[in-house]
Amino acid sequence: MTETLNALQYLVDENPILQHPLLVSFADLRKSQVKSWAREQYYLSLSFADTLAILFARVPFTYVAEKRQLADMFYTEVRGGNDLYSHEAEFAAMASFLELNLEQLQQERPKTHTQQFIDDRLALCSQKPIAQSLAAMALGNEYLNLSIFKSYRDGIPKISGLASCPLGYFDAHLRDEYDDFKIMDAAFQKVSSGLDNGVERAVRKLLEIRTHYFDALWEDLK
Repeated sequence: MTETLNALQYLVDENPILQHPLLVSFADLRKSQVKSWAREQYYLSLSFADTLAILFARVPFTYVAEKRQLADMFYTEVRGGNDLYSHEAEFAAMASFLELNLEQLQQERPKTHTQQFIDDRLALCSQKPIAQSLAAMALGNEYLNLSIFKSYRDGIPKISGLASCPLGYFDAHLRDEYDDFKIMDAAFQKVSSGLDNGVERAVRKLLEIRTHYFDALWEDLK
């Protein structure tokens, strides 16, 4: 049986992105800066379902159970606010507190660096071998998010004016991301012949893409 992606978690645990100024100094932002961060985060969240659709389509139909799990993840993302505990509904509660108009954002576009990250993430999911795409997303998105959203959650209450900000959006990620990692890992094990160098390179590539995005976002927020 193919090794699980647990063996590559060190690629995230030891990556410098965990010490990025955006995460380390998130609590030092002003409320207005958090509102700007949330605006871009909205587009990242909204576009995540597209990556799941691509992964679902690329996993061979013979792996029915794994495809169904990916489909369940996709459905959870797109049905959003219909579930009061979904990421989308929890984000809406935070956006309301920050006085961020989501209907207006739907008519606008993300900033250039956000759109670039969205495009790069989609390209990684569609253009690399499916095993590499699944590994990159499992580790460089889902597993990494456990650290990212902990930093956000720890920082928000320390910011002036945000002591009462709803934290459900962050809690939802901390609740769900490891289970989502396992779903992608299960699909990876079906389509992969092992943890080869190509898989490691794909994970590192998504971490690099995320780091470049954080660099640009941090400069923009400052």
